[in-house]
Amino acid sequence: MECVIHKKKYLIGTFYRPPNSDNDVWDLIAYSMEKSKDTNIENILITGDFNENLNSTQNPKIIDIISDLGMTQIIRDPTHFTENSQTLLDLIIVNNVENIDFSGVGDNILPSNTRYHCPIYCALKLPKSCTKTFTRRVWLFSNNNFDDYKTILRNQNCISHQVLT
Repeated sequence: MECVIHKKKYLIGTFYRPPNSDNDVWDLIAYSMEKSKDTNIENILITGDFNENLNSTQNPKIIDIISDLGMTQIIRDPTHFTENSQTLLDLIIVNNVENIDFSGVGDNILPSNTRYHCPIYCALKLPKSCTKTFTRRVWLFSNNNFDDYKTILRNQNCISHQVLT
């Protein structure tokens, strides 16, 4: 999905790689991520459940893809829990770490604590928008100042004089 936030273009995508899928899926993920870089959009954010443990001692394929594209994976803590393991399967991959204010892993939101994924999140660094201030005149009708109020309304271009008489 391409979106514009504060005049900056962002390309945001997501993946789900089924567990034990064959190597062709990695080729498709790599191809899709390369295509995202080919758009020349400066701000790319890719997230999803890649079902490959980044905390394992083996060399996860997604690490090579991320490295080849010059991107960064920003989630560091385990995201998937079972009775016997804690693994980092859910990722947020960005091409510009400077765009990220903070990121992390949320608490389990399911009632069962047997096998679960925790939500992952990140917040973009966005400029604070300036709020325009203005002065407002408030009439207190309890003061019964209707003559002055009618005079002000008559001087407005959008009010008809006949309505106020």
